[in-house]
Amino acid sequence: MDPESNIFSEKLILRKVCFYRCKSMVLEVDLEGKYPVLRWTPYQQWENGVLSYDIEVFNDDLLAWQFVASTNANTRFYADDLTDLSQGIYCYRIRAREANGY
Repeated sequence: MDPESNIFSEKLILRKVCFYRCKSMVLEVDLEGKYPVLRWTPYQQWENGVLSYDIEVFNDDLLAWQFVASTNANTRFYADDLTDLSQGIYCYRIRAREANGY
């Protein structure tokens, strides 16, 4: 968590189907269908709750995180039908944004 920005990040490197567990979120990716489907548990460490979740993927060519989409606080899944990078492994991260944050 970055205390200055009120953002909590969760990362996952994709293989077939994998889990990444931290103190408060679990991120799961299913690669069985046409697109990767990301599902995560809610981030629960903020008194005011979560405003939204940002989904990002690491772009190897740019060496930077690339925004994919946002969901509201009650939507904790995303089928990534937009990302089409020329790299063998995708590394996703989910960033929770604090409600009433800065």
